[in-house]
Amino acid sequence: MAIQYSGGTIIHRTTTPSTRADLTNFMTQALSDAGWSTISGTPGSGSDVTLESAAQSAGAKIRFRFVEPGSGNCMKVTMKHPLGSTAESQAVFCLPSAGSGTWRIIANKFWFLAFATGGTNATAARGWVMGGTIHTPAFVNITSGDGLGWMHGAGSNDTDSTTKIGFRRQLRSTSSTCPFSGIYGSNLIEITSVATGSVSIASWQAGPSNNDQGYRWEDNTLPVFEPLISWGTGTSSANESKIKGQLYDAVVLNGSWSSEAVLSLDGHTWMVITDTPTANVSATNTLLVAIS
Repeated sequence: MAIQYSGGTIIHRTTTPSTRADLTNFMTQALSDAGWSTISGTPGSGSDVTLESAAQSAGAKIRFRFVEPGSGNCMKVTMKHPLGSTAESQAVFCLPSAGSGTWRIIANKFWFLAFATGGTNATAARGWVMGGTIHTPAFVNITSGDGLGWMHGAGSNDTDSTTKIGFRRQLRSTSSTCPFSGIYGSNLIEITSVATGSVSIASWQAGPSNNDQGYRWEDNTLPVFEPLISWGTGTSSANESKIKGQLYDAVVLNGSWSSEAVLSLDGHTWMVITDTPTANVSATNTLLVAIS
């Protein structure tokens, strides 16, 4: 496969939210402006808003619900099957003052990333949430109108303070308390600990180390890889994690950069999402997302 572009509007914004409502409004307005459809509530000014992605390559979609609960520290994000064929997912909790207190969102009509800015906040509890639907090749058995989506985040509850290791730090291993939910067809899988079915983005040549070279070309050009995302088959975290599809407007590069560095590639501008990945786990594979 090749890089899969969304072909629509890309939203890239930052804010410094003071309240749960500020953060909820920030996220829902961004998704609406990126091309997500409103199912219920009012994006940008609602306390309970459900939005639906555009139909991906096979016609499948996913819904996300953003809630300002009226009490506590955090706003909440859950994922929903567009036909109601599964239960609503577990919640990811997002703290307005997490890390630096400044949040960034990057969104297209298929998926989004929202996180507390700065590499030092890449593992901040309640400091990031991401998810949406994905591109699938023709041989994958997903049909038009079905559910296909994923959600990964850094907050398991309203007071969570545990360091979270997810795609903001490495691509192939997550912390034991980093919640993930996946919907594939009529199956919902929920994972809260490292397991066979844990979510990952495929990593390639690790390098550079004394025993693991060959991660770049002779002229130092870095290979560009498709960001293939996998999670457990069916509903059990004990099942093998298999590739479900590919992220839109995203690439994986061999190499390491600080979070939110900006690079040019294929006529687009890209932002580094994976902050200085841990070499012995995710190698030096870095996720980048197009911002223009």
